[in-house]
Amino acid sequence: MKPLITILTIVGHLTFFLLPVYPIELSEPAWYYKSMGDRKLDEGNYGEAIVEYKKAIIKRIKEQESNNKSQKKELKGYPEANIALAKIYIKQKLYDMAMVHLDKAEQLKSLLQIKDQIFDVYYLKAEVYRLTKKRKKEIDMYKKIIGNDPNWNIRRRYSIGTFKSLMYLRNDNISRLKFGKAYFELGKIYLETGNYITAEPYLSMSFLYGYNTDLSFRYLKECYNKLNKKSIIESLENLK
Repeated sequence: MKPLITILTIVGHLTFFLLPVYPIELSEPAWYYKSMGDRKLDEGNYGEAIVEYKKAIIKRIKEQESNNKSQKKELKGYPEANIALAKIYIKQKLYDMAMVHLDKAEQLKSLLQIKDQIFDVYYLKAEVYRLTKKRKKEIDMYKKIIGNDPNWNIRRRYSIGTFKSLMYLRNDNISRLKFGKAYFELGKIYLETGNYITAEPYLSMSFLYGYNTDLSFRYLKECYNKLNKKSIIESLENLK
């Protein structure tokens, strides 16, 4: 099945590149081609989805040029379509092409209709780095995500094993969605490499946010066991 999907993806590239730079028959608005790409993607037609997403990008640029004729240096593009293309390329293990579109989406982040979608870009980049075994870049990407969390600075002012006074973070659903995975994955990386002191604050934030709570709890217990902090484990169990 995978070779067939890859062939369809290549067909999508060829079909697109045979089009003129500005295809004549793009009579619908950009969002229409984006929605068509989403539909084709849901159907598993990756090649056709690629064509539609790239049409969406071209049409959006034409729309922007038409609306901003006097502002030639204005950012132009359709970052949501770039993100969608990157997801297809990741599925197809075409990581270089995925990164091209993720870089473009990040460059155009000011054009995102939902501004927090930039975190999708960061997480997808981290995934590419993980899959291509670029550990340092993966770590840097998680730190970039965490750097946007104001609660991280609050946590760092507390001593190791501090939880009770920070349990209010469990109710911060928005921050959990944006930052929880970054704390969890980064803490897990440091735990697996034996950096227990470094892992602890990241895993504690994952636990406090209620992200993957059972695993966060288990990894924290492992950290405190390695650090010979048995009393912290007892207090932690009461908060779970």
